Amino acid sequence: MPSFHLTSTDTPQLLEIPYLTADNYLDWAPSMQRLLGSQNLWDLISDPSATSSAITTQRQYSATSLILSLVPMSTQQEFSLQHITSPSILWERIKTHYRSSLNPWNIRQQLYSLRLDEDLDGSVVRYALRIDYLVLKYNFSMLAAERMGDAELAWIYVHGLPDSREWREKKEEWTQGENRLEYLRDPRKLKFEMLEFERGL
Repeated sequence: MPSFHLTSTDTPQLLEIPYLTADNYLDWAPSMQRLLGSQNLWDLISDPSATSSAITTQRQYSATSLILSLVPMSTQQEFSLQHITSPSILWERIKTHYRSSLNPWNIRQQLYSLRLDEDLDGSVVRYALRIDYLVLKYNFSMLAAERMGDAELAWIYVHGLPDSREWREKKEEWTQGENRLEYLRDPRKLKFEMLEFERGL
């Protein structure tokens, strides 16, 4: 039996974490990190060098048991996860597998084909969240030097906006106006401007 101890406060948190699948790693990983932190076990992954005491051996078992409790048995068997005793190695094995399963060029194609008026009911909030999620997936799959920068993210925000007269005028302001460089340096400001403009329509 797993040796971690879940309190009544922790149990809802565990129930909210889905089983790991090929599509939900980017949601699963931070949720699992928070759960491990609530059990004072995350340091075994973030600082694996501090794992030499006998007490830590028990904590390692607790951490690996907790992680594997939300990994399907088929996945554990396919990648021989159930035999790993180090939580840091287990975490990296899972991370490496799901990183390699992402297709960055397919993600880029999705980003450049996304349209506010066609795909997301005209909601800037849903449009921006979808872009942010895809960029997160893309950057997760790439080396640091190849990740998407702020200027490209700002261009993608603007690229998929509608071609109506109102939006066209704002796009020209954001991409050609005197504040163009400011928006390219800080896509968050551009996203805020998009949301404010939508409210005024």
